[in-house]
Amino acid sequence: MDLDAAGVALAALLLARLAEFWIGRRNAERRIAAGAVPRDDALHVATMLFQGGWLVALVMLAEGRGAPDPFWLCAAVILLAIRGWRLAASRHLWTPRLFRETPGDVRDPYGVPMIAELLVWPMVFGLWPLALGGALLYAPLAWQRHSGSA
Repeated sequence: MDLDAAGVALAALLLARLAEFWIGRRNAERRIAAGAVPRDDALHVATMLFQGGWLVALVMLAEGRGAPDPFWLCAAVILLAIRGWRLAASRHLWTPRLFRETPGDVRDPYGVPMIAELLVWPMVFGLWPLALGGALLYAPLAWQRHSGSA
């Protein structure tokens, strides 16, 4: 991946996601040590596998696509900022893992912002099939995570 504007955008997304996963894992371990009970390991694993696969697909498909679309890049940067703010605001409570109803539990930290990212980031590179496919494939996971049915 070249470090042109597209490369920098993808590197920022990947670094943000890696930091988010690391913080989320650390926070989940703390919550489990304090007695919190994870809601559904299978749903958590499915969500993480989906997101990892989507990131790999985005990087591979974006390679060599040329300059990013300025409008969509701006939208993607705004979404990254929202994720960062949300992570900072929830601090030690934030984790992608869902827990049974516990005091101070953060409902689903992904939901709508995650689907927005699935739509916006591929559009930065003109990858509308990945945008549409990713959002449609993630929607059932998001619904199950949000509904608490897991």
